[in-house]
Amino acid sequence: MKSEDSSKSPTSLTATATPSPTASVSSKGDGNGGAAHDFGSDSYHDNFERIGSGADKRRSSHNKPKRQRRSYSCGPCKLLKIKCDLQIPCSSCKKFKRVDKCILQPPQPPSEEELYKIKERKRRTSSKKTRLNDNFVQAFNLHKDSLPSLGSTIGAAKHWDGAPSKHTDSLRHPAQRPVIQSGTVDHSPYVSQSHMLQNNQKLGLHLQNPQNQLSNQDLTRDQTYPHNMFNGSSSSAVMLDVRYPVPPSSLIHQPNQAGHALEFQMPQSSQTIAQQYEEDESALIEMSMVDTKRMKRLLPDKFSIFEDMMELYLKSTNDQILDLINHNEMSKRIHMVYNRIVSIDDEGTHNISKSVQFSVQELRHMSFAYLILANGYLFENKGLSNFLFERNLYKPKKEILSDWVKISNFIKTKVLSYAKYTDLLFLMDWYFLIKNYYTYCNMIVENYLEYNNLLNHVVLNNQFVELMEDPEKDYSFFTKTNGATNEDGTSNQVTYPKSYEFILFAGYWMQLRLVEIEFTFFQYKGSLLSSNQLKNTIVPHKMLLQSLYGQSFMSIKRPLVRFSIQIWGLYYKRSRYSTSIRDVIRSYLELYAEVQALAINEIREFEANIKQNPNHPIGTWELNLLIKNSSALNLFIRWLSFIRIEANYFPSLRYTSYLTSMMNLFNQFDLMDSMVIKQTNGERDLISVLLEEYPYHYMKCFYQCLIYQALFLIVLEDFIKDDSQSKGMYKLNLEAIFVKVFGKFISTVHKFYNHSELSSKLHIVGFFACSMNLIMELTKYLQMSNKPQFGDFTDLIYDLKVTRISNEDWDILLNFYFGSRENFMRYIEKAWDLFAYMKIIDDNAGQEEMMITPKYTLNDELIEECSESLVGFEFDSGTVNEYMKCVVEPNTQE
Repeated sequence: MKSEDSSKSPTSLTATATPSPTASVSSKGDGNGGAAHDFGSDSYHDNFERIGSGADKRRSSHNKPKRQRRSYSCGPCKLLKIKCDLQIPCSSCKKFKRVDKCILQPPQPPSEEELYKIKERKRRTSSKKTRLNDNFVQAFNLHKDSLPSLGSTIGAAKHWDGAPSKHTDSLRHPAQRPVIQSGTVDHSPYVSQSHMLQNNQKLGLHLQNPQNQLSNQDLTRDQTYPHNMFNGSSSSAVMLDVRYPVPPSSLIHQPNQAGHALEFQMPQSSQTIAQQYEEDESALIEMSMVDTKRMKRLLPDKFSIFEDMMELYLKSTNDQILDLINHNEMSKRIHMVYNRIVSIDDEGTHNISKSVQFSVQELRHMSFAYLILANGYLFENKGLSNFLFERNLYKPKKEILSDWVKISNFIKTKVLSYAKYTDLLFLMDWYFLIKNYYTYCNMIVENYLEYNNLLNHVVLNNQFVELMEDPEKDYSFFTKTNGATNEDGTSNQVTYPKSYEFILFAGYWMQLRLVEIEFTFFQYKGSLLSSNQLKNTIVPHKMLLQSLYGQSFMSIKRPLVRFSIQIWGLYYKRSRYSTSIRDVIRSYLELYAEVQALAINEIREFEANIKQNPNHPIGTWELNLLIKNSSALNLFIRWLSFIRIEANYFPSLRYTSYLTSMMNLFNQFDLMDSMVIKQTNGERDLISVLLEEYPYHYMKCFYQCLIYQALFLIVLEDFIKDDSQSKGMYKLNLEAIFVKVFGKFISTVHKFYNHSELSSKLHIVGFFACSMNLIMELTKYLQMSNKPQFGDFTDLIYDLKVTRISNEDWDILLNFYFGSRENFMRYIEKAWDLFAYMKIIDDNAGQEEMMITPKYTLNDELIEECSESLVGFEFDSGTVNEYMKCVVEPNTQE
């Protein structure tokens, strides 16, 4: 077990996150990228003399007395040079029976003053290492797929010394300030006035064309902007807007007059971020004309095309990201930089040696711009072509998308840093943009690499890691008392920081945590989230979310975002301090009950409305309820492998909820679809309404449900049609269940496959196209009349892989939908085990009841009763308690 001191070392991951320092040491090049060393030259002898002088210094320093520091360990641990936990007696002495010696020479823990000195020393050390690592990242983090025309110019600008030239004076940025050489960013917070004046005089401000200038007033932030372009307002405290500096004031937690969202103003501490943005506006990076020309050639010739791509991108992304990033302000800033770049004269040989200065903020937004173009162009279906400034060559869509991603990555390396909060904001915004692109392109491996690349930079910013550390390490009191008071009258309630920085970054960090839930592939491969530096950072558990959004989360105005946040609040930190297997079983079953309870009252209200009025109109509330219910049902059928913990008996409650949820996956969808068709006289259907009213992100849930349902049917059919089986040998009528579910499945698949809007809007994108192809391949397998029967799930899966499903579709099935081959096999195994338990081996087995509670038994009557429900089997914490008493406790030995 690692010691506490080693786990908190601020630099223990530095070696893995940054290249070796020796890699950056080079002398004059030999023409092959290496250093040219002539061992007979004078420089070699000079180096040898320097090495010798260094050795003399080391010998002299060896004789110096060491820094005096008293020992904290007990006498025996000090003598043996082993770790001492500073307890009296210490654990080492207890283990090896040296208690008497330990008490004679007890440990002497550091005083408060000494602890403060130690902390300060570590802080100074880590700060030096962070600055050093920043240089290494700048030197070696160039993307391997950088455009050759861009990558070849990386080193050229590094030799620029800041001196004016006749070629560059007319291309300077209007707000002339200290220049940062290509590849590095100046992080010094203060620049003297005299230095500023000297640089302004050098850069020749008077040579700038007045009508091409962008005034400082144009760059100031309008505080009245809506938070995003897609749907108007911000949703919560986490969705704060600090993209650009604003005047500091106190933090006010109260609804604004419009009542659309909480209005938050920046506290005094937010001056840190505001000042950093001002520095980023002042910091300039010089780009060669070759790089600038490439940036211009890959831009659309009309900004209205970018706006169209922006709308398509916003239509495709998650509501939580829409609230987190200020896309409205981002678009405004991109427009300003776009106008500046397209006005640059890059024609003629006389301009090729010129260079152009851009602020760090301008380059950041250009990097965003190309990713937004790529995201939007994925969904463009009107045949847009020949729309770039580079018109000479025809480029296929795939090549344009690749060039945009590469140049965005190239620009990112120009401004890459992690030393400041604004650096991390840029890196996280950039990741969320590229994540959206990679997701829809089925590039999950590239997505995973970028995710870990982001964490590699985040972990090196010790200030951010300290800010994100959870102030409460023990959550057991919450699961038991829910914040009750102690015997001495003190409160157990954890107090989270109220600073602007914490509220802002908590929102970002929670979204990064949820990425691992969205892509179980990331969990299987592993990430830095489990490292010593990040393992104690906050997760979106209930206490933190209530601190940010209030007890009922009502400060989140988007119902679907609130529903998602509520689910993760129930999931995280739930059974961290469970002390027995029974506690874990109870905890995970209560999780399902609480997830179902989030929308069950609305479901009952909807059913009552339909019963009272069959022509009840379908509005926003009903559509939101459909997405909520589909998401909850998806959770009930997706996480099946965890049922392995109930190995000593038949887990009737979990299997009942799984089976009935699988049967009823699309009951509400089919009901509402028929209602929409009837109310619009056949002009529209439910899918058309969903595509118009909601981001495409929400459609992924329906494809996922179809794939899980298809796999369920394949496993069930192979089991019940095995030659060694016959009718009437199961505790449930499995064949009737198969026929009923299969009919619903085929009907729903036809709705998705034959829908013209889905074909033109979604099935042109890699993820939806592969998902639909996978569904159709599984459907064709189910419809085969003479397919072989295996009677074993491993043979069945092998046949599917080898003969029925294409390699591309098989990859998305394993990597996206299940995370790994192992997860997929475990899921199929547990589904097979369910049906195997239903088989009647002898007369005694046929008489056994599958009890859930004294009130409920899994049988054909219960299945028929639940078959027309909009949800699966309904149960609550009371049902879980009864199940624990009747089934779990009699069959579980602690």
